[in-house]
Amino acid sequence: MNNIGILKDLLQTYADDIEKNNQLLIALLVFISINFLTTIINIISQHKLKSKDKNIISFKIKEQKRISIFESIYIKLDKMTFLDGRTESEELLQLIQNVEKLISKNKLYIHKKNRKLMYDITDYFKTTLTDYRKKDYSKEIKLFDKLSSNFAK
Repeated sequence: MNNIGILKDLLQTYADDIEKNNQLLIALLVFISINFLTTIINIISQHKLKSKDKNIISFKIKEQKRISIFESIYIKLDKMTFLDGRTESEELLQLIQNVEKLISKNKLYIHKKNRKLMYDITDYFKTTLTDYRKKDYSKEIKLFDKLSSNFAK
């Protein structure tokens, strides 16, 4: 009888240990699954952040390029205002051609409205090139103000 009592006690302690092991196993599985889900969420969020960062950097580079191109064109257009069609006609014609080439080469970076305004300014200078008496500083100021305000939008 003694052996059966000891056997019962052993089975009882093993049953308690197995029950504790099952609880520990369940807790371990829950912990592993939470870690797994957290890792998946972290990987997805890191991928999205990298993608967003690339978009921001790309936008910044394009914007800097757009601004530098716009500034160079604006400077050349502004330089034309100081030339009249009478004495510096050759230089004015050269500037008009250079600006139109620059606008045409950089269509990708210049918004359609700005491009149209730039072409309007070059067309105005073409008319002053043919007849220097059509030069009107107030019209030039309006064209440049319109271009400047459109760029600021």
